[in-house]
Amino acid sequence: MSIQTQDIGPKGDEKRISKREGILWFLVGLASWLTINSLFAEMVLLIKHLPEGWKLYSYLTIIIQFGNIGPIVAAFLGPKYYSHISIVIVLIGICSMTGMAFLWESVWHGHSVFLFLFTFTASFADCTSSVTFWTLSSYADPGVVVWLSGGESSTSLIANILSLSQNPGADEPRFSPFWFFMANAAILVISLWAFLRLQPGNKRLSRMHSIQESGYVEIGNNPGESWRRCEYLTPLVCMGVLNFLSNGVGSAIGGYATLPYGYLLSQYDGNIKGFLIPVAAFLPLLIGCTVLWPSFFMAVGINTMTVYWALLSPDPPGVGTNWSLLVVCIDVFGAFCLTYAKCALTIQYRNSFPDRESFMRHLGFSMQVGSFLGATTGFLLVVVLDLFKQA
Repeated sequence: MSIQTQDIGPKGDEKRISKREGILWFLVGLASWLTINSLFAEMVLLIKHLPEGWKLYSYLTIIIQFGNIGPIVAAFLGPKYYSHISIVIVLIGICSMTGMAFLWESVWHGHSVFLFLFTFTASFADCTSSVTFWTLSSYADPGVVVWLSGGESSTSLIANILSLSQNPGADEPRFSPFWFFMANAAILVISLWAFLRLQPGNKRLSRMHSIQESGYVEIGNNPGESWRRCEYLTPLVCMGVLNFLSNGVGSAIGGYATLPYGYLLSQYDGNIKGFLIPVAAFLPLLIGCTVLWPSFFMAVGINTMTVYWALLSPDPPGVGTNWSLLVVCIDVFGAFCLTYAKCALTIQYRNSFPDRESFMRHLGFSMQVGSFLGATTGFLLVVVLDLFKQA
């Protein structure tokens, strides 16, 4: 394990990020998980028309995890290609949304095969972006973390705005899934333009030149090495846990906790989370990382409670009463805490280690490992063991 002897970032790292650069990073962040968040925002409408019904959540969640092939490919190619890889994956996202627009309703052998196919290609792009975007952000000002995270978190906001405009709870939505998915493809075109304007790969070349001139020291078997490794692994494990919850509980199981109270209430639950999650991502700008650990443990506790509540489906307490509003409030608060914890965790530890590139790359991988384990667990519980029942 090698540690740099000094922070080798350019002196500009201490300056505040310009508003123009921040907005461009925000637009780049929109390309990370917009496709998948939009797919889940449209789920209330899709499950009415597709043969999988409620189990569509779990089918798509496990398919999404096959997209982790992308980060593996990116790791094999190496960080020097991350800029080019990022361009390719945004193009894949655009093609995926366009494909869904035309073929989302097509069924083959009793399954939504084309929807599954384009979900895989979209997840390939999104999973890879968790590694490439965050690694490329390590060469820029620390303020980039908030803007990039804010853009990524705002994907749920944009998806839910489009969903609310569509009014999917009605018998006749204002516009079809075709236009919903095409609108997302158009947003990804804007994200691609922003990435090309930033050219973060050029900043990496400058930083690598500084690394070559700085040198490094090897850590041997000294008393402080174990502590350093523990300190390094702590944020990686915590990020993995948070992504385990958001992709296992939030995506595959969470619907069973809210759908018994009605399709419309479940839709509003997703919409409210879509509006508040971006606020949680930008909250560290206002209060810093002061409540990181309380938020982390609150997110873990609420998501654990969500699993218990989902097990009570299709007859949880309070159906048809004001309990439903309490369930929504708790679910939204849990998602808020989880998003804040993820952003604050990244900000607090980003500059704690001299080799920022490696740390941010490993952080991206921990996100995907947690997501994979969470989605696999959710799939096994929902589809294989059939523990959760729909109303």
